[in-house]
Amino acid sequence: MSDHWLIVERDESYIEKFGEDPDHPERTYRIECSDPAACPGWIECFKDHSGVSDEDSDRGQDGDEVEIHGEPHTYRWGYGWCVDYPGCPVQSVGLDGDDHLEIARTHGLGRHPIDEEWDDEYCRITAMEDAQ
Repeated sequence: MSDHWLIVERDESYIEKFGEDPDHPERTYRIECSDPAACPGWIECFKDHSGVSDEDSDRGQDGDEVEIHGEPHTYRWGYGWCVDYPGCPVQSVGLDGDDHLEIARTHGLGRHPIDEEWDDEYCRITAMEDAQ
């Protein structure tokens, strides 16, 4: 697995347009990954599966692996046929919640090492130490 950091910076474009309020500083957030290709993940396949044989379409058992429309798929209970996630899933999932805002409030500007914790398909990020 790769290392991940939450990058918290001043939102210069917002500040340029609307000015700076020291009581409510404007921030931008992003997650940086040391090696996105090394981060495993999966996503439900939303491509059209019409024309695919019944045995490969909706009748999988959890963990079944087959090739559908030229791509390897794994059947995951509750999601159907899934494919490998392209890139780093922490970068996309990690910013869905409010975890990054709490880290920014607690730790401020900088590059914060984060720890990711997966609960089935959800990712929660927490700061591991002060910013670098």
